[in-house]
Amino acid sequence: MAEVAVARFEANEIAKSTDFTFGEDQNVENLNALWEDQWFSADDIVINGLDAQQRGTPSMNVDITAGLAYCQNTGKFARVDSTFGPVAVTASDPADARIDVLEIRVIENDYDSQQRAYKDPSTGDISYQNVNTKTKYELEAQVVAGTPASEVAPARTAGWIKIAEITVGAAVTTILDANIKNVDSGRSTEANTGWTTETSDTFRHKSFPAMRDIFRAKHSEAGDHDINTINDTHIDWGTGANQVSAVDVPIADAGGYITGTEVETALAEIAGQVFTFQGEKTFSGGLVVSNGAGAVIGHTAAQTTLGEVGEFQLLGTSGADSLAVVGRFSADANHPALEFVKSRAAIGGNTIVQDDDGLGQIVWVVDDGTDYGSWAAGIRAIVDGTPGANDTPGRLVFATTPSGSAAGVDRVGIFEDGQVGIGILTSPDGLLHVHSATAGAVAAAGDADEGVFESGGNGGISILTPNASTGNLYFGSPADAGGAIISYNQSGALMRVGSNVTGGQLRLDYAVGTEGLRIGSTGLVTIGPATAGAQLEVFSSSSLALALDTSNTNGPYMTFEEGGTNRALVGAAAAIITGGVDGDLGLRGETGILFATNGDNLRGAITSAGSWGIGTLTSPHAGVGMALLSIEGPNASTSGPHVQFSTASDDHPLLQMRNWAHDLIAISFDAYWDGAADKSSDAGSSYRILKASDLFEIDYDVEAAGDTITWNTGFSLNTSGLVDIPVSLSVNAITNDTGLAHGTYTPTVVNITNIDSSTPLKSFWSRVGNIVHVAARGEVDATVGATTTRFRMTLPVSSNLATADDLTGVCQQGSDTSNGSGVAFGDATNDEADVWFYASSIGARDVYIVFQYEVI
Repeated sequence: MAEVAVARFEANEIAKSTDFTFGEDQNVENLNALWEDQWFSADDIVINGLDAQQRGTPSMNVDITAGLAYCQNTGKFARVDSTFGPVAVTASDPADARIDVLEIRVIENDYDSQQRAYKDPSTGDISYQNVNTKTKYELEAQVVAGTPASEVAPARTAGWIKIAEITVGAAVTTILDANIKNVDSGRSTEANTGWTTETSDTFRHKSFPAMRDIFRAKHSEAGDHDINTINDTHIDWGTGANQVSAVDVPIADAGGYITGTEVETALAEIAGQVFTFQGEKTFSGGLVVSNGAGAVIGHTAAQTTLGEVGEFQLLGTSGADSLAVVGRFSADANHPALEFVKSRAAIGGNTIVQDDDGLGQIVWVVDDGTDYGSWAAGIRAIVDGTPGANDTPGRLVFATTPSGSAAGVDRVGIFEDGQVGIGILTSPDGLLHVHSATAGAVAAAGDADEGVFESGGNGGISILTPNASTGNLYFGSPADAGGAIISYNQSGALMRVGSNVTGGQLRLDYAVGTEGLRIGSTGLVTIGPATAGAQLEVFSSSSLALALDTSNTNGPYMTFEEGGTNRALVGAAAAIITGGVDGDLGLRGETGILFATNGDNLRGAITSAGSWGIGTLTSPHAGVGMALLSIEGPNASTSGPHVQFSTASDDHPLLQMRNWAHDLIAISFDAYWDGAADKSSDAGSSYRILKASDLFEIDYDVEAAGDTITWNTGFSLNTSGLVDIPVSLSVNAITNDTGLAHGTYTPTVVNITNIDSSTPLKSFWSRVGNIVHVAARGEVDATVGATTTRFRMTLPVSSNLATADDLTGVCQQGSDTSNGSGVAFGDATNDEADVWFYASSIGARDVYIVFQYEVI
């Protein structure tokens, strides 16, 4: 039995009238204790009210309506006379929803402190002190926050009464009535709708008047009844002529609960009523719900969705009670089915459907926080064409709702002919047509319409794989499932396009089916409509057959490799040669550069050392000699290693070098050999330098341009060092042999000063052009010592001296160092040499004289 409390008094306390009033009030508490025994249950009980609800202006707070509840754990009633609140709900998680628990309890607060008199029983003394004279019972509420992303609410707190579960959506700022699941269980152990944990810990017992209304007590004690009259003891079902008495239908089990077993036999007799069943129900016949009526499973009322109230609704708060299963268990290959039927006739009739009639749809409706008028996705079936008897073309349309919208947009269609349109819902161009926007007035080619991808701008298809994997696109046939392939491997950065069978080829076309490039079955490459005879062959009907272009400022180039090693490069000089200039052509061989014409006929080479060879692979030839340029040819006057120079304005060579044998080497100036004879290049003189056999010659001739030359030898030198000038020598305009001469002579000496006698001994002279050199020796006998001595001597070649400066020289006396030296001047009067020297003593001595002069 529940506890019963009474008023109390302290010993020797002097009571007041209000104490007795409070004692009377305590009787209410005692009555509550008695009710606990009356409603004995292990669960908490909501007697009336105490529903959680959204605030007038929705926020993250809720209110609790007035009502009464009993807590089994504490044995206390919780009561509130008016709406209680606000009760705060913890802020929502930005990413995930959660489920909270709203709970209440009674708290006891002492109040009404008053002064009381206390009398000592022994002495009779009176004392005073303040004491709380009453206890106030008040309601306390709290919301226990759940775990984000969990579908289960937290457990209630011991000593508290759980009255609701609240769903808190992700990133929400308001709590609405639709988010709150209040107590709706009508008896102990019955689960509350929508609760996820401790689902039956609280139930709503309701007041006695409410219980009477539910069961419509209208019986007499004898069990009979009057229609629509109310008695106090027995329970009737239904109203009016359909009312069934308790005598006819036993409606309660031993525990006092109404179950399906007791009422099942009465269902066929009761029409037009609404029933709520607890536990499992078994019907021996079919369950028929008439047109306009409805069936709701999992809730007490049907819900309005997309503006309509569906007649069959399955409503739940968890996975199991919102799951519908259609199953077939039979030992055959037949399947269960969910069928949608569309007819333009009344129920049971037959009227054919028409093109574009809707045949059925599945729609995913969502709660958008205000109602159930929004949907996120849907599938519907539609008549696709003109139907007839046993002829019902159809299409399926899939829709999704974009962000910012409450209704779906058609995305994918599967048409009556099997074509699939993604983004296009009428007349796709192929078996699969992916359409992001119209490309214009264009249709897919008839032999390539199995897959069509259309865009209003740039379009494409992506094949994505992990880094270490390969994306492949294969082309196959019955003969070979993988006849051709396009693939890309990220780890090797390798793009592959080509044949995947033995003997396969790769061809690229341009214009309308014109072959542009072909890689043959042996790997040979042809550019243009040609048959490849080389590894790469380029054909063009224009003069430009191949162009290399690059955005690099150094320009383009090509490399020629062997086993991955560069062997040669051709291209812009700045790109392949250090110091190369942009715009210049660069040729680079890692070991040399060779030139050939007319087949494999070597014409020249540049060696790795940088020397040039024309007609030879090495420079110098065979490594003999030193040369940066070597020219080689056969031992023949026509095709020998010849070199000539000419100007752009004249076809005749300026200079020609002919080298066709060791003893036939010539350099011609304004002359050339034409393979038959020497010809003049210009009207006038022609010259050549010639080594013929053992002679070195300088030849000349004067002919008209293009005429045959008859060479005249002007100079020859033989191996003995002898020079032969067959005609004459001209030095400073002095022709014949006088311009170059030498000899000895005995000059005539005229004594002028301090000479007793003089004797010429030996004199030599030479002439080159107009300059004459003289070296002479004579004996002079001085008459006086320590004085100037002077004499004149004749010249070997007359000069016509004009001044003393036209002849200069020196003289030196013999081994007698006591005698001095002197000078020689020109004597213009006598056209002789005037010799002066200083004689330090008398007597004879040798005098050496050297001078030169000009023949004027």
